[in-house]
Amino acid sequence: MDVKGGDPPLDASERDDLEADFRLIVQAIKEERCIPFLGAGASLSDRADSLPSGPELARRIADEVKYPGEDKGDFLRVCQYYETVMDAYSLRRFIYKSLTISDAAPGIVHHKLAQMPLTHILTTNFDNLMERAFRIADKEPIVGLYDWRYDKAQDLPRGTRRKPIVYKLHGTAEEDRLMSMLCTEDDVIEFIARLTRGEPVLAPVIQTLFTEFNSFLFIGYGLRDWNIRSMMRSLRWNVPKTSTKSFAVQRKPRAPSTASGPKKDWEWDSISRYWDTKENLKIIDSTAVEFTSALYDRFRLV
Repeated sequence: MDVKGGDPPLDASERDDLEADFRLIVQAIKEERCIPFLGAGASLSDRADSLPSGPELARRIADEVKYPGEDKGDFLRVCQYYETVMDAYSLRRFIYKSLTISDAAPGIVHHKLAQMPLTHILTTNFDNLMERAFRIADKEPIVGLYDWRYDKAQDLPRGTRRKPIVYKLHGTAEEDRLMSMLCTEDDVIEFIARLTRGEPVLAPVIQTLFTEFNSFLFIGYGLRDWNIRSMMRSLRWNVPKTSTKSFAVQRKPRAPSTASGPKKDWEWDSISRYWDTKENLKIIDSTAVEFTSALYDRFRLV
């Protein structure tokens, strides 16, 4: 199965490489060493009632506050402006309403992950779609939260197949925890600084995930984002380069062709080399939905 959708079929070498990647990920899942790390793109689906993407939500916020810049799809920057013009609580209240006003349901990505024996899922999303998908799959998820406003780490048990941990690193869109949401550039800088200083530390069980032989699976992120790179460096700054490979699912931009053939995407190649060299992480060219569906199909066959 070609996870690249309607693009030209993979050649034999590419298919072999992709199947080897799938085998590694499936093996890690079965050994409870696969840790999905979900970003905003994981909450998108082909459903009409899916949540807005990060750029879509940013544009709603920009319109609400009459943001004067041209980069209205930059979530952190637009939120920074909103908070400056209005205040921190009003910003988070607007985001909360935007994420809860629709009847959004878990999508394909959430359902496929929930049906596999995953014990821990990390996310920077504010929504509750992953834990809802686990419940639909007849599991009992435990929701953890890193809230930098407090000075003590949350006490969480080790996740199990029956009771997986969903750990929210950037807060949650719950009405009584709105101020836990990291929305602005300043929020993310403060978050990285506190992670580095350990004020507070992550829940011990989550810290342990970064020192074991786990394979991280990033779904729904744009890996050129500086905040993701900073977060991973902060979480693993004192850990030697792991001997286990991690993966990120990200659609390669389709550059226009020229008279001499397809235009080379130098930025994609640069990002791929960075993650491979610095984090032993391979980027898989696919959408979140296509990849997760293909992964589930292979998991069932093993």
